[in-house]
Amino acid sequence: MITFRSLASTVALTSALVVAGIANAQDYDLVISNGRVMDPETLYDGVANVGISDGRIVKSIKEPSTSAEEIDASIPPQGGN
Repeated sequence: MITFRSLASTVALTSALVVAGIANAQDYDLVISNGRVMDPETLYDGVANVGISDGRIVKSIKEPSTSAEEIDASIPPQGGN
């Protein structure tokens, strides 16, 4: 049997997840995905995505994220020498 308390908790949790999803609808201005990332501070060297906001690198991330623009670094440029 569903109690008022469990129903209220479920509604609150669902609302929080929806609000979080809306707030993160666009995480960054630009994401450079699938590029080699080297961070000398943490000694990280691997393939990751880089989130950029307001012209600054915000975060190196493994999971996909949303942005106004995305550059896929795994695709070689066309027409180059």
